[in-house]
Amino acid sequence: MFERIRSGAPLDGLTAEQQALFRLAELVAEVAHNAAGPPPYFNHHAGWRIGPLARLAAAGDPGTHARVEAVLGS
Repeated sequence: MFERIRSGAPLDGLTAEQQALFRLAELVAEVAHNAAGPPPYFNHHAGWRIGPLARLAAAGDPGTHARVEAVLGS
């Protein structure tokens, strides 16, 4: 699953929002791993991709989308 998520290939049976949520979780794991200490490090720019993916993952739920927008700003 991890390799399928990282490849960016469509995940069969999942909506675009669900796929974005899996990718978001993977990015958060990369950032946490990088912050934890010793190499090997993941992409140094992983954290910058979290905001846009959070917006996409929350697109189907107005309440969640509003909270994400409040945190990230417009």
